[in-house]
Amino acid sequence: MTSTLTLSCPEGIVFATDRRITRVDKDGNIKKYQDNIDKIYKFSKVPIGASYWGLATVNSRTMLGHFKRFEETNVASKDDVNSISEKLKNYLESLKIEDSMGVHLAGYCRNDDELYPQLRHVFHTSWHLSGEFTNENSNQEYHLEDGTKRVYCYEPFIALFNGDNAIANAFFNFLPNIYPNWKGRIILDRLRLRDSIRLAKMVITTSGDILDFLYTIDNQKVAPVVRGLMVATITKEDGYQWIEKTQESCLTENVPL
Repeated sequence: MTSTLTLSCPEGIVFATDRRITRVDKDGNIKKYQDNIDKIYKFSKVPIGASYWGLATVNSRTMLGHFKRFEETNVASKDDVNSISEKLKNYLESLKIEDSMGVHLAGYCRNDDELYPQLRHVFHTSWHLSGEFTNENSNQEYHLEDGTKRVYCYEPFIALFNGDNAIANAFFNFLPNIYPNWKGRIILDRLRLRDSIRLAKMVITTSGDILDFLYTIDNQKVAPVVRGLMVATITKEDGYQWIEKTQESCLTENVPL
């Protein structure tokens, strides 16, 4: 499982992920894992980034390897997030993927002379047909667990999170319910870029840390999953920038995949 978070604020877009991939058995128990895996991709032809949750390897090729191949064969310098996401949907469907997985795509699009942040989520999950993907415009729609689509007015400053998302849900969705009579909510359009980076790092780090203390309903220890950290940003002024890439020093043996 992966924690993947992409959010936008007035000063820019932030990508954040963990750096672990795992293999589980049919009961969901972790059998093998590997740390320090890159999960954020910087497109070279356009100022756009991509991160992924779910599968790390498809048809013996890593997801970053697929992103590179996809860019070489499908992406032109005139493309933006919206056109690339539709091309990526078609590319991923050609791979005949059956396991749940998804890709966050983000960058700035142009409307006449104005640049605006655009986040897209290209994903396959349990309610899809085999190999089918959805190209979601995350700034104005989301999908329920049964595939039902909810549409709202375009919102430029959003948080998109997938994979191990309990902590992200708590921060972005549940705080208003916990504190209904108090301003217990995160307002992304009031955050500076530096604060958004701090927030993204906290969400990913806490998503891993909390697993050290959790047990299942039958009192079995939950195996820690989310480890390591990658953070990158995109701004109108500076384009794509790497912010942080930390390695995880595990107390337990790192079992190669």
